[in-house]
Amino acid sequence: MKKKYNSVIRTYFSNYVTWLLMVTLLFIVSVVTAIAIRGFHNQILLYIVAFLIIYSLSAPLLILYFKARKDIKTGNIETISIKISEIRYDNRLNFKNKSGATVGKTKYQIVDDNQNIYLVSTVNDKDSFMMFQPQPTFSVELVYLAKSRLVISMRIIENFKTVREVQKQRHNIMRFKKVFRHYF
Repeated sequence: MKKKYNSVIRTYFSNYVTWLLMVTLLFIVSVVTAIAIRGFHNQILLYIVAFLIIYSLSAPLLILYFKARKDIKTGNIETISIKISEIRYDNRLNFKNKSGATVGKTKYQIVDDNQNIYLVSTVNDKDSFMMFQPQPTFSVELVYLAKSRLVISMRIIENFKTVREVQKQRHNIMRFKKVFRHYF
């Protein structure tokens, strides 16, 4: 089962890894080019400081990654059944281009009735979750990492009382499962 957890974590953090590799490559090329053109000088220190500042911008994702790794290593995994109150776009952990559009896999927060937050991401760069229509009435069983609140598995709990209620929620459930299919 640990391999499945690694797969979900790899999917969640893949944008971060790509970003780190690109910034590191840019850093190396910039420093080597500057040294080749002018030799070693004090401006090289400015490059290093600038890239350290750029790296520090991704600190929240790095901290979340280490929390998730520690949760898996210590077996700090919990299961809970919740009724979804809303799904929010996670502004803190998404990468954006110059115009503000999300680049890569989109990150979301699942919020339950008690305002607890659980972190999920789409499976690819093209998927996005708009909103529930109508308000969801179904429950979800989540397996998540306790400290990082990163979801590693989900299962829909069908707790409908009437056929009409099932019909109203069918679209919500299908859309939810499509966008977050790697958790099921």
